[in-house]
Amino acid sequence: MKYCTRFFILLFLFCNFALAQVHIAIDDSMVNHRIFPSATKLLDGRVLITGGYTKSNGVVTTTKTAEIFDPATNSFTQVGDMARERKQHGSITLNNGKVLVVGGTSSNNYPNDVNLTSCELFDPNTNSFTNTGSLQNGRYLLMLGMMDDGRVMVVGGGQDHPSSGDLALTSCEIYDPNTGLFTPGTSLNTARMRTKMVKLQDSRFVIAGGVRGSGGVGAGSAYNTIEVYDPVTGQWTYNGSNLNTARMPFGGVSVLNDGRVFVTGGHASTYSGSAIYSTTEIITVDGGVSYGINLTHQRTTHEQVTLNDGRVYLAGSSADTGTPLDNAALIDINNNTISNIPMHDFRNGHQIVLLNDERVLLIGGTYNLDAEIFDPNGSTSSSGNGIVGCWPFNGNANDESGNGNGGNVYGATLTEDRFGNLNSAYSFDGINDYIEVPHVQSLNLNSQFTISLFFKTDDSDGRYLAAKGNEGSNPHWDITTQAAPKTSIMYGYHTPTVLS
Repeated sequence: MKYCTRFFILLFLFCNFALAQVHIAIDDSMVNHRIFPSATKLLDGRVLITGGYTKSNGVVTTTKTAEIFDPATNSFTQVGDMARERKQHGSITLNNGKVLVVGGTSSNNYPNDVNLTSCELFDPNTNSFTNTGSLQNGRYLLMLGMMDDGRVMVVGGGQDHPSSGDLALTSCEIYDPNTGLFTPGTSLNTARMRTKMVKLQDSRFVIAGGVRGSGGVGAGSAYNTIEVYDPVTGQWTYNGSNLNTARMPFGGVSVLNDGRVFVTGGHASTYSGSAIYSTTEIITVDGGVSYGINLTHQRTTHEQVTLNDGRVYLAGSSADTGTPLDNAALIDINNNTISNIPMHDFRNGHQIVLLNDERVLLIGGTYNLDAEIFDPNGSTSSSGNGIVGCWPFNGNANDESGNGNGGNVYGATLTEDRFGNLNSAYSFDGINDYIEVPHVQSLNLNSQFTISLFFKTDDSDGRYLAAKGNEGSNPHWDITTQAAPKTSIMYGYHTPTVLS
């Protein structure tokens, strides 16, 4: 198998569909298109997805539907509806296995939203919702945290005020599953929304940055302050150090395996045209704050999670152009490296969940109907037939699928890929440069298969991007560019004639 073009980046070969350090679309579609839904992992490892809104022909419709994703089958199943339509709400799994769904907004006449006080419980045994106690203050974009005693802390968030925009709250409420009621908790020192609360290994909670609101009198610059909740004292206090850059990081916050807090990207303010950051910061609670590695893209409204191996995965967002991104970043804090990974779709207003098998589930978001999965170990197939070869060109032409189909490089030279990662693509002279993979039987793709690659060319001549020659009676295939004036990409699958 040979590849030859002016600028070749990345090639994957799949029997049916598999994954190797890439994102795959899930064969089974989500039941509903959702933007700003809520998602939480159940005790058995499945994922409950609730609410959100859809947008069609300029009309926004909030939904009360819910569905469950089963990682064992990569499939979605609709369950009973919630009592209320909700978006930008919160959900958390209780110790008894039920899921608490909290607040949000509900309106099919956006932006005239209603600040919901109502809350519901989902029972996975019956796949149904029932009402539970109500919040004392309706709120959306709220923060939830599970306390060690099984109670749930509801913190901050915002309320929409038609005459003055949305305003953040300082108030905190505590939900007791034994009574089904909310009671007041200790308030924040600063009203905050558009940030994320995380729980440390010592059971304290941390909130960094955020903003007072997004419109009218609520509009303003982001905060650089950090607050810490101590369950021993029951108080929120300011941390000794502030962020170096004031920001509202939305979902770009996670706890590292060593207990530090990693904050990425975010907005400078709620004013139109405000800066979007590519910087990151590492918070040592009770210690200092330092800048971390820079992202290769400015990101805001993205989602982030720390993987079991300590790396940090963050996906999608709205970039400085205001459009959703179709790539994710995988950050190795210890080695101070970052790699960008193409996503299957553009996403903004989505959710991500770390599954028990270490894969990451991406759900919903702008312009999307379906979900996709990222596997950091590159070992999970969505249909079971497995990967044939994967050549990400990480400084060489090795096959990283584990099948040993490494390539021999003839003339091509390493260069940067489309994300600016050095030595992550090969450049070809268009004359006699190529990479050749020796023949093995597994490359005779006689059944259904998928080929995925990225390339860039600087001329209009026709070129082979990838090709597999005949081997006896086996067919061959090729992907080529067609020369001008009808520049295009062509694919051919050829059955050889066997002479008697």
